[in-house]
Amino acid sequence: MTLEITERDKKIIVIGATIVVLVLLVFLALMPLIDKGRKLSDDIVTEQLVKQEKEVKVGGYPGLLGRQEEVFSQYGMLSSTYYPLMGSQDIDRLMTGIALKNNAYVENLQITMPDMETYAAVNSYNDIFLAEGTSTQSEAAGYDGTYCVKVDMTLSGNRKELQNMIDMCMAERPKQQVISFSLNENSSINNNPYSLALSVNLYMCEDIDTYIAKQKELQAKAEAEEKAGQTAEATTEPLQ
Repeated sequence: MTLEITERDKKIIVIGATIVVLVLLVFLALMPLIDKGRKLSDDIVTEQLVKQEKEVKVGGYPGLLGRQEEVFSQYGMLSSTYYPLMGSQDIDRLMTGIALKNNAYVENLQITMPDMETYAAVNSYNDIFLAEGTSTQSEAAGYDGTYCVKVDMTLSGNRKELQNMIDMCMAERPKQQVISFSLNENSSINNNPYSLALSVNLYMCEDIDTYIAKQKELQAKAEAEEKAGQTAEATTEPLQ
């Protein structure tokens, strides 16, 4: 039996082979190109979103600078109401100088320096004038970058001179806050007629660069501790 291929069969075979080749080209060549084109389109959209986000940030940068300058200005005004950071020797010279201006003799001076890791709240100045047995919930005032130094002094002199000492310390608020005082007669010290026991809080304020650096350090530490806590929680298996 002889198989004869007609011209019609040849045309069908050619057309079929062409279709197969086209299908193979689509799957082997065109489909990867289409997928790549889709990926490029997605990348373009992503980059456009990133570009828009950066443009928004760039557009808002002058406003951020303005707000930063405003914050720095407000801080500068606020921090100027407190003492700069001082050591115990500087504080000793400061308080002794106030006493000498008022012709008061310093019998004893004790300085309690602050914990530099903890900020202090500025207490209400009027608390010392409250009637005995009363209390107040005074809110902290001022900037949270302040440190409190407690100074306890014993002085002797004339009544007027010691009263001037109290008045001068009170006039220094909020740098100084008199938290207690006791003026007594018949001082036997240096033959002066009066003695004064005086306790004063001195408030010192950090410069803004130090404060910002510390805040960043504290924030980074808090984030690291939070991350460590989440990791520990995720790795802890429940008890069976």
